[in-house]
This record gives sequence, structure tokens and C-alpha cells, in this order.
Amino acid sequence: AYKTSAVVYGYHPYWIPDEVVDEYDFRVLSHVAYFSYEVNPLTGLPDKLHDWLTSPLFSRAQSALTRVHLCVTNFGSQANTTLLSNTAARDTLIANLIRLVQRRRADGVNIDFESVPVAQKGNLVTFFRDLSQRLRAAVPGAEVAAAVPAVDWSDSWDLPRLTQYIDLFF
Repeated sequence: AYKTSAVVYGYHPYWIPDEVVDEYDFRVLSHVAYFSYEVNPLTGLPDKLHDWLTSPLFSRAQSALTRVHLCVTNFGSQANTTLLSNTAARDTLIANLIRLVQRRRADGVNIDFESVPVAQKGNLVTFFRDLSQRLRAAVPGAEVAAAVPAVDWSDSWDLPRLTQYIDLFF
């Protein structure tokens, strides 16, 4: 039993064959994110969900007490502007994430929004606030993780405000 108090976070990309999951040593992982729910920024619905609903990752990870997150991806300045500036699309995304987390009895979500423009800074905070509040109300103990830029060149990540809503930053 290698589990420690440290957070050791891994990703399982959808293109890795299912049988590879049997080779993972989940004892060394505190968390694993299933990559990914590819957002349609116009609607918040998934363009692709891949094998989230059928992946064997869950039973293996959960039997080893490794927390499982659904990774949500939205890449590009225009895609992030489209999604984050549209309240209905954000609400649809959050509602879908809650349903998908509940359906697989997952432990939370991982948000990987890349190239968020500074004009969406406030909407990004609003998104994380709404996601955090609604997810935790529906799934007690659920976590929100975020892949943030190593250097925020566009100044779009308001980290002091986001720390209220995001449990794990990396």
C-alpha cells in the first residue's frame, strides 16, 4: 500500500487501449483523470465523450482508492470565448458534468481550458464558482481540479479568486 498524503495526479487518455489499465499501479496514484470530455463551445454538450461511460479505469482505480476525475477540454481563444461568454452553454456543461460524474460514481472533474483570453477572466471565475457550487451540492465530497498555465501570459486566470472554487491546481 503505497498511498501517501501527497497528491499524485495522472491522466488516462482515451486513446490508450483498455487492457493497459491493468498495468497501472494505482497504489501510487491519489487521482487519475479520464481524458476527455471535448466540449462543443456553442452548446456545452460534448463533441466527444470517448469511452467515459464504459472504460474499465473506474473499477481498477476505485478498488485501489484512487480518485477518478473527468477531464474536460476546451482549447483556443475563440472556443473559450464562445463557451465562457454563453451562460446557457456553461449551464449545460455543468449539468452534463454532474450527470456524468454521478453515473460513474466519479470523484470530480478536471478542467483543462487552454488559451483563455483576458476578456473572459470574469466569466472563467463565474464558471468555476457555478461548477464548484453545483457539483458539490449534487456530489458531496466532489473535487474540482484545473490545469492552469505555468505562465499566465494573457492574465486570464484570477488565482486569488479561483482558489475559493478549485481544490487542485497544476
